[in-house]
Amino acid sequence: MTRRITVLGVFCLLAAFPAACGGSSTPVDPAATVAAKTMEIILTDISSQIQQSQTHAPTPTSTVTATATITDTPTIIATVDLKADTPPAGITPVDSTPAAPTPTTDPNSLKTRTLVGKCPAAFFVGDVGPIQDNTEVKANTPFTKTWAVRNIGFCTWNRSYQMYYFSGQHMNGPDTMFFPEIVAPNQTFFLSVNLIAPKSTGTHIGRWYLRDDQGQRFGVGIDGDEPLIVKIKVV
Repeated sequence: MTRRITVLGVFCLLAAFPAACGGSSTPVDPAATVAAKTMEIILTDISSQIQQSQTHAPTPTSTVTATATITDTPTIIATVDLKADTPPAGITPVDSTPAAPTPTTDPNSLKTRTLVGKCPAAFFVGDVGPIQDNTEVKANTPFTKTWAVRNIGFCTWNRSYQMYYFSGQHMNGPDTMFFPEIVAPNQTFFLSVNLIAPKSTGTHIGRWYLRDDQGQRFGVGIDGDEPLIVKIKVV
């Protein structure tokens, strides 16, 4: 825009120049002619530069910023086939079948059987505590022997029932002990006796029977006639 105004101004000066000099009858000054030609060359050069600048001017371009489209990625959840034979890694299968208990007594015992037709009858459930059969005990050392006994007869045992020493090593125990509690049929209870190990080393056995309130002897086993046993090794 500045160049166009300059060019127009120059043309106006050239157009006004002859009139200012007093008309066409005035003789032309050679120096003025040279100046006019020089100005014409300048104007031609300026016009050419304007055209070139318009020709080579860069075309305006608009900058467009692309907007990214965000797509939700679905979360993949691993599934577990509960019916598969092999469980997936990191999963420990649980055995729904409980293990059978380890028997601690004779599997052919009368644990759950009641002897019909017999009033006093007992069953030896097992030894209780640290003194089991063949347990080593120091000579002349006190210890307690405990048996678990079940009433498998049809009579209730009262506190007049007794356990008494029968044969073998007495081990400084009492001759007779009354039952510590009332025992109903098919009920289990504990019988304990305080003893002292013999002074001599080796295996020692003591036998103890039961007796009802009428003085009738009975014991354990299938026929109810076996004694309770204490068996230790003195060291």
